[in-house]
Amino acid sequence: MRKVINNWEEVIEQQQQSGKTIPEFCKEIGIHPNTFYKNRKIIGNQEAPGSSSVVEIKPNGIFSAAPIVIKTKKFLISITAGFDEAGLKSVLKVIGELE
Repeated sequence: MRKVINNWEEVIEQQQQSGKTIPEFCKEIGIHPNTFYKNRKIIGNQEAPGSSSVVEIKPNGIFSAAPIVIKTKKFLISITAGFDEAGLKSVLKVIGELE
């Protein structure tokens, strides 16, 4: 029986946060990796024209040792505390170019 997934954004985020490879994650949830890749590509191409590439930025505390997490349609990037502003701008520029 074919598994139906209604919220691919959530599945993609779960895979990214799992730390598992896509094939490992897909086997665990019972889907073929090609299905995952196809839907991830579709989701990435659905961004509205003129909208920002960066979807969400969550600082986990200014003075804490917790990293800053940057989440886009295609990437989940963790930046360690103490990262300088120029470096952050460079990372955001690269993300924008890759999106």
